[in-house]
Amino acid sequence: VREYYESSYVLALPVALLRRLEGKPFAAAGSLEDAGSFPDFLDITHPIENDDDLESFLWLLDGGARYDEDEEGWVDIDSARDVFADQERFLEVVGSRSRAPLASSVRGFGKFVEFCRSLDRMLRRRELPLLLRAYYWHYHEYWFGQLAHHLKREVRIGIDAFAAWKGQEAWTRRRYEADRRQTMAAIARLTSGRYGAALTRRLPDDVRRAFMQ
Repeated sequence: VREYYESSYVLALPVALLRRLEGKPFAAAGSLEDAGSFPDFLDITHPIENDDDLESFLWLLDGGARYDEDEEGWVDIDSARDVFADQERFLEVVGSRSRAPLASSVRGFGKFVEFCRSLDRMLRRRELPLLLRAYYWHYHEYWFGQLAHHLKREVRIGIDAFAAWKGQEAWTRRRYEADRRQTMAAIARLTSGRYGAALTRRLPDDVRRAFMQ
């Protein structure tokens, strides 16, 4: 487990906990005064840990595949892309009650986008202490740090596919384009690493070098 968190996928919070248990804490400086943000963080985070649709999408995002009886075969992130690009198919899937992996992951994409925007709004609060902001970000570091490039690409592919749908009225396109810009701006901030910098720069030198690779 230690090799996983310190070598393969360097995650700051497990490292911080391990060093504290070893009597070598390294992230003491800085305020952790809550400022009323913790309940909001729990509300925002709850779907990531409990929503089946989100779990299905994140599994595919992370390179996984599942057998789908509705599709009579295995589905992966490319399968979800195909649905995003087909307006009729997309509306059919999101309107269904199917719990099959592909239908679930397509619904999960929209939920993940909303999660990203909600988390970004919270982390942008000026009154949020820098170190507390960093701990919140690092809680979701796997997605926004380890998978940052992949996540940005897949979210962009998904929302660009929606923009290419035919027959949309001008006002719908304008509203969608505004939403698209806001979403990609939120994703850019979340994957930049700056929200987690107050903790990242306190990592031990050996861990920080691995983290920055």
